[in-house]
Amino acid sequence: MKLEYLLTMHADLKPPVNLGAGPAGTRAIYDVTGGTFEGPRLRGTFLPSGGDWLLNGNDGVGRLDVRATLLTDDGAMIYAQYFGVV
Repeated sequence: MKLEYLLTMHADLKPPVNLGAGPAGTRAIYDVTGGTFEGPRLRGTFLPSGGDWLLNGNDGVGRLDVRATLLTDDGAMIYAQYFGVV
C-alpha cells in the first residue's frame, strides 16, 4: 500500500475548558470555532461543531480524541475523527 497526501488542516480553537484531575489524568476540551483545509483534490472549511478532547495522563502521555465536521467547497459534508498521542 502506498500513502498519498490528502490535505492540510488548520483549525481555530477556543481556549480550553479544563475539567480538572481525575483518576486517569487531567482532561481539557478545545471547541472548534472554524478553520480551513486544503489539498490537491479537496478543500473547504471546518464547521463550528467539533473539538479536541485531551487527556493528559498521569503517565505523562497526552491522548487526543479529535472530531470535526468539514464542509467541502462543492457542498459535501465530511465527519472526521482521529486519535493521537502527544
